[in-house]
Amino acid sequence: MAGMSHHPDETFAPAPAGTRVRVITAVVVLVFVALVGIQAVALPRSRGTDYWIGLLAPLVAVPIVAAVARFSHIQSYRLDGDELVVVRPAFSVRFPLAGLVSIERDRDPMAGARKRRGNDGLGAVCGRFRSRKLGDFRVYLTDREHGVVLRAGAGTFVVSPAQPEIFIDAVRRRAGRL
Repeated sequence: MAGMSHHPDETFAPAPAGTRVRVITAVVVLVFVALVGIQAVALPRSRGTDYWIGLLAPLVAVPIVAAVARFSHIQSYRLDGDELVVVRPAFSVRFPLAGLVSIERDRDPMAGARKRRGNDGLGAVCGRFRSRKLGDFRVYLTDREHGVVLRAGAGTFVVSPAQPEIFIDAVRRRAGRL
């Protein structure tokens, strides 16, 4: 929307991790534990060093998975001038609110969505997705039941603040009128 007036920055907490994020994270952890268990049973114990290398090999990926989960973690959503900023430990994401067409609550924005690029739920759901309902969109959410869909000149963006109604009101005040 044209003519956004200056407002002080506002920060919003993300929703607590929803089912998708908790399940994906738990599955990844269980896969690594299972791999170590399978290796422990399958490897011959008679080869000393080879046994330990085989047993610990699946753990090599643990730092990579931990990094993905950590960098995907959403610390907050910040309204900064005429932008929405998704604050993460690294690589914060900016979404211009200029040309805001709509902002609405959606309790299941991921329904029927297919990942084009990103993370399906390890730490958070982040990336580019596509669905019939939303078309191409970017998503940075922790719980789809707290979903908020923003449509603007920059495209469609989905977030999950802990208090969606308060967040929507703040964006609407910032953007002027809808």
